[in-house]
Amino acid sequence: MNHGSLRKIFTLAILLVLCLCGCERQKKASETGEAAMPESGEGMQNYDVSFQTISESMNGEFYQAKLYGKRLYFRSYDEEEAAWIIKRLDAENNETTDPMKWNGDGDEEAVWSVYAFDVMQNGHVLALRGRHPRAEGGYPGKAEKYVLNEFDENGAELWSREIEGDLMIGDVYSPRMGVDGSGNVCLEAKGSLLLVSDGKKKGEIKLDEGTAISEFARSTDGTLFVRLYAGFQSEVFGVNFQTMELNPLEGLPKNLYGIGEVTGESSVAAGNVLLVTDEDGIFAVDVLNKKTRRLITWSDVGIRSGTIRNVAMHGERIYAYCNENGKNGEIATLKPHDDASKTSQAQGPKVIKVAVIKKYTVLSNLVSDYNRSQNNYRVEIVEYGKNTSTSMEWQDPINRMMADVLGDDPPDLMDVSPLAQLSLTPSLEDLVEKNYVEDLTAYLKNSQSISKEDFEPKVIEAFSRAKKIPAIPTSYCIDTVLVPRQEFGEGMGWKFADLMAYDKARPDVSPLENCNRWDIYMLCVEPNIFHFIDVQKGTACFDCKEFREMMEYAVSYPKGEAGIHPYTGNQFLASITIHTLFGLEYAQKAYFGKNAGLIGYPTLDGKPLTIIKPDSDSVAMAICSRSADKEGAWDFVEYVLQQNPRKKSQDYINLFGGIPTNRRILQETMDELTSSDGPFSRGMMSVAGAQITEYGEPFSEEESDAYFNICPLTERDEKLLRELLDAAQVYDQDYKTIKGIVWNECKEYF
Repeated sequence: MNHGSLRKIFTLAILLVLCLCGCERQKKASETGEAAMPESGEGMQNYDVSFQTISESMNGEFYQAKLYGKRLYFRSYDEEEAAWIIKRLDAENNETTDPMKWNGDGDEEAVWSVYAFDVMQNGHVLALRGRHPRAEGGYPGKAEKYVLNEFDENGAELWSREIEGDLMIGDVYSPRMGVDGSGNVCLEAKGSLLLVSDGKKKGEIKLDEGTAISEFARSTDGTLFVRLYAGFQSEVFGVNFQTMELNPLEGLPKNLYGIGEVTGESSVAAGNVLLVTDEDGIFAVDVLNKKTRRLITWSDVGIRSGTIRNVAMHGERIYAYCNENGKNGEIATLKPHDDASKTSQAQGPKVIKVAVIKKYTVLSNLVSDYNRSQNNYRVEIVEYGKNTSTSMEWQDPINRMMADVLGDDPPDLMDVSPLAQLSLTPSLEDLVEKNYVEDLTAYLKNSQSISKEDFEPKVIEAFSRAKKIPAIPTSYCIDTVLVPRQEFGEGMGWKFADLMAYDKARPDVSPLENCNRWDIYMLCVEPNIFHFIDVQKGTACFDCKEFREMMEYAVSYPKGEAGIHPYTGNQFLASITIHTLFGLEYAQKAYFGKNAGLIGYPTLDGKPLTIIKPDSDSVAMAICSRSADKEGAWDFVEYVLQQNPRKKSQDYINLFGGIPTNRRILQETMDELTSSDGPFSRGMMSVAGAQITEYGEPFSEEESDAYFNICPLTERDEKLLRELLDAAQVYDQDYKTIKGIVWNECKEYF
């Protein structure tokens, strides 16, 4: 668009809206503050990684996994014995054995089950077993009596000791257990920790309400640590058996994922060391000096963020147990290069740096899978806004990121998705106009794997600037409006006059519950901005009859803050965002039932209108023009654009990855949702790997906290998606800039 034309538009907009609103625009100068560079990790890069897939079923039979070096122990239910037993997986040969399998004491009416276990510092297994009546199902309940048994790694029983007193752990389905270096035992009970020494209950530590136990691990001097969590907060405490207190371990990384142990001779084991994991990698923590040192970054070695369940270090090797809900797990074995390997692989793979404001699960897992899939390049993420919590705090991280983009050591790629969604500086248009990023057109034309035609044209249009394609998002969403069909007829599109007429005829309801002036503005004025502006001619008509009617209609409502209004039934439309394919059907049933229909925003001429924009979880990789390795940068972009973003999310939210931009992936997703025997054919997906059940009404009280309701896609929904796309207006920089001006000018009017 011509800059002179744009200036004319802005001038006309300001003058005419000033006349209409009688207000004076307040200009504010932006300030740019200085900030320190983000810290870089001290990760060990000279590691070879191998993965062993665990074929053991994970569907409700796998509890309390404990990694001890190359051995993974877990508690599993034995159907034949009607008891819980311990099994062992060997990371070297990928064999599963059950050396600690007991036949009880010959009593046909009772059975011995393993309630909890831990691996001792010498590698032996200490198990808490309980004797209880035989019963159907996997939960034995409170035992008649409990014993502690120590077994060697081959399952030979070394000793057995009956526990004195009432342990009161029967209310905990799968209690955790930890053992310190002196053999003292810590057991999870309901709301507390039980301390047991020499088979006797020594004391009890009460936990704060809402606090739960994640796992136990020992530091190298034998001190037992426990990770507790409440909500999204997680902390690590040392268990003091003398004072019966929990002592917090300070100086740890934020967003803790787990704790682990170092066993055997190791360069890391000097001093008192505990392993700690977060979303990024694994750290060795000096317990006494409260210092941490990064050992591994997960994405560098092809391990996906959020899949780590246990870690351990034995000698110089690191072992990580990885598992996603409902899938088989893997043991990742990381061993240092030998001397010959170090010489031959001195250079290693080329490093491609990706600059991001916030690192989300989808991108982290894309990087992990890419790094695991090939050896020529290794992608590293540089995060600038790690500690920011809201988009309002993003400008400073963006300033620091852009300083690096223009500095002596620029990143190769940057995720520009936030710049396309938010009003930030620089805008996506600025990046293109100042040649900070590459045009992907030539890359797409020369690619042997993908082309421009593989993607939804409206999304390409939304991200294009000055006939250039700086990036393509992996997914998108659509803003639209939902109404009851019997009042507004079939089909997409309706007139602004229809909205006003219905509103006048039905004084008992309003467009939105607790509707105010800003709501009407965002519903009617913003989507229709380009009706009042001719971009090509550089003219605007904010003093015309139609614009005045919209503003007068808005002012007929009371003042109030713009916001989200929950659906209550006392309204005749709902402004919604379609984030997923199954959301097409689900949103309609959730609001107006069978009577609901997507109609789009009201327009002056009745033509269908929706707004397309990047999904909040989308990844949009732009190649930095000053990258030292554009070939490697494109290799990662090409890889990203061929992946299904839905499958790069955590399993329990893997349907919330937006609508795929890649047409092939979109069709694959549609096929999954329409298949009579596909993964979603039964209409409901559980949150945390629990059993899938038959479909129930959305938002039903007994299911709302446990399930995501899924409505399988129908042929009607596929047609509806096409109609939404055909009616879509792109959410580009011109739109954001112009609506921002009008918004500011209308504040006093409202």
